Amino acid sequence: MSFTLEKLTYSADLAVSADEMKRHLIVKNLTSDLSLDLTDKIKEAIDRVEGMSRRSLRAASFRLVLDDWPVSCIIPLDRYPLIGVSSVKYRRDTDGAWTPMTLDTDYKVDKLSKPARILMINPPSLYTDELSKIEIIFSAGHVTNSTVPPKARQAVKLLVGTEFEERQDRVVKGMTRAEQLCRSIAIARF
Repeated sequence: MSFTLEKLTYSADLAVSADEMKRHLIVKNLTSDLSLDLTDKIKEAIDRVEGMSRRSLRAASFRLVLDDWPVSCIIPLDRYPLIGVSSVKYRRDTDGAWTPMTLDTDYKVDKLSKPARILMINPPSLYTDELSKIEIIFSAGHVTNSTVPPKARQAVKLLVGTEFEERQDRVVKGMTRAEQLCRSIAIARF
């Protein structure tokens, strides 16, 4: 199954705040330029942790695009925890027009799985002249920082700390502590 996943929106609140990060780095005052740089590093670290763990640390919207229906008719949503599915559309086989699908008639959502899944009840035929034929818009993530796994928050802090202290690229054999933390909480792919 070929797919792409794009984050459409970010939560206004970060999973690790700049103040938390300053405490972790043992830094009291930063110039405004360095504070902006620190916030960018936090966002980058959050993206890396989310990519490695397939979790969404804070509420965000995503677009999942598929080229074909999976043989099993089950589509895993590659972020956890699922908040909800906004829309499922496909390109109609006759003219390629985007056609919305209906919950419980065309598909069902399994929110309890890790990752959540969509079961296609009766997948229709798809347009053949396009690659991106199915689009799913969904939201996933933790609504508050208190529900973000502590290991994920620690991984963000470790990644930012490394970037803050070591500003050059480095090659490391094996796994970093942040990668170990992310893999220990990662959501399995089906």
